[in-house]
Amino acid sequence: MNIHQLKLAQGLVHSQSNPELLNPNPHGEPIEPVDKAPQACLTCRTQKRKCDKALPTCGLCARVKRACNYFFEPSSSSRSEEFLSLQRKVRHLEAQREGQSTYGSPISSTSWRSSSKTPSSSLNGVEDTEQETHVTSPVFFLDGATFILGGYQLRRPQLQLPEIFEEFCPTPPIILRIVSSYFATTHFWLPIISRERVHVDLNTPVEGICADLGLLYLCMRLVGERLSPALQNPQTTFYVAVREYHFLVESAGMLSLHLLQAGILLAVYEFGHAIFPNAYITIGRCARIGHALGIHHGASAPPLLRPPTSWTEMEERSRVWWAVFLLDRLLNLGNSALPFSVQEPNQEDYLPCSGTGWREGDLGIPELLFFSSPMSVPAGCYARLCQTSHLLGRIMQHLNNHVMNDDSRLQEVIQLNRSLQELSVVISAELNEEQSMALHSAIALCYSGMMILNKPYSGIEPIGILASLVIPAGFRNHALATLRLAAKETSNFVATLYAYLTGLTDQLSPFIAQGLYQAITTYAWLNREAPHNLDILNAMEFLRDALRKMDTRWKIAGMTLIFKARTN
Repeated sequence: MNIHQLKLAQGLVHSQSNPELLNPNPHGEPIEPVDKAPQACLTCRTQKRKCDKALPTCGLCARVKRACNYFFEPSSSSRSEEFLSLQRKVRHLEAQREGQSTYGSPISSTSWRSSSKTPSSSLNGVEDTEQETHVTSPVFFLDGATFILGGYQLRRPQLQLPEIFEEFCPTPPIILRIVSSYFATTHFWLPIISRERVHVDLNTPVEGICADLGLLYLCMRLVGERLSPALQNPQTTFYVAVREYHFLVESAGMLSLHLLQAGILLAVYEFGHAIFPNAYITIGRCARIGHALGIHHGASAPPLLRPPTSWTEMEERSRVWWAVFLLDRLLNLGNSALPFSVQEPNQEDYLPCSGTGWREGDLGIPELLFFSSPMSVPAGCYARLCQTSHLLGRIMQHLNNHVMNDDSRLQEVIQLNRSLQELSVVISAELNEEQSMALHSAIALCYSGMMILNKPYSGIEPIGILASLVIPAGFRNHALATLRLAAKETSNFVATLYAYLTGLTDQLSPFIAQGLYQAITTYAWLNREAPHNLDILNAMEFLRDALRKMDTRWKIAGMTLIFKARTN
């Protein structure tokens, strides 16, 4: 880590999370805060807003309740002293890394440690800086202020690796093979694990692998498993054992980014093989773990995780939370009346970085892209998938809005259709430049959103509050035209997936199945209105054949084919 990265790492730590700003000094007197920062905060400079430079949070950031970060060069008079201080911090972190993996090594205690002295030690006249406080996780949830002011930190429990780890991940070469396979398949359409950080963890001897890291390796293997075509029940012995171990690690209080990443991969396996309600429940638990870790959008509560110390670490956390957001929206798509587990992002939140640096493990310092940025602004493949999931959430909120008047409702449909079409055009153009499975997933979900939004307004599925809505004839015709367009574009898009469906099925994303299913149901309705139309019948059979091929990788594709009442 060079001096520039050290300064960057220092700047990433939010002022409010610095215990020196919250705790009294040894003499009991409060530390006087600095009135002004040398320059504007990162967000104000990026948005070209006037910043009052107040510390620890500028006025604008405080008003909109967002994190406020200051990145500035130290003055020449303090440069040498600060550099020595940062060197000491780096040596301390490197010493910790030698004794534990990125997220910590097994620790024999499940208690929380406080850096402050307890009253009893003072009364007895004993100076014990290593005093243990025998308080478990309730201190974080019952009294967040005490958690901060007391300097509490999570002590990680020691859990023994299960027998399935010895069976499926017994040696370093096998673990390396699992990791390599994951980065060659799933990582292309769900890039949530840092290749660089995993390579550091791979240096850990098998006997030193902590429980949550071992769980992540198991989930990497699980999500890449190809099930036998003859297998009817995807709840294999291996899946059941991994799910039980995930619950054990979570119940022991080992909350970490590894645990959350493992939960996301577990939910992907469950969704991809139509294991419900398990997938819905798993992603809900992932949302709660992310909230507790403090990586969610607009996080203001004290987090369990320490602040990130590098851009790579900050980007990884952002990508993990976006994956929870994506799966939460996707799992609600079939039944939009179910409540979300994850709230919408703020306008000032960042999308995942663009470029291939993250996939290749060479992130550097990326260009920041705000969530509120126009869709025409260049973005990465995973960022496009995140933008699509946001629009899906808006569609579901629209369909469940019981208080909106008819005029406002129809205007919102027009706006949502415009956004979906704009995003689909942008993604289609980017697919011509790069055949990315993340972009394939995004475009499939984009077309799926169009069909889900317009079906109630075209008369196909007038459900719920829309059943009694008076829809103008012109509006209904426009909804029908949008349906036909989305179904046709889905068929055209599937044609570009031929290589994946016939020879590269390991790289297929299960998210695509939703778009194919929506297109088949749309064509089925059109066929009832215009029987024996060869174009419609051929399109339906083409999409069914694609789902049959996809079923060799993800059972959810075959599951959609059994809904014959919808497709005949």
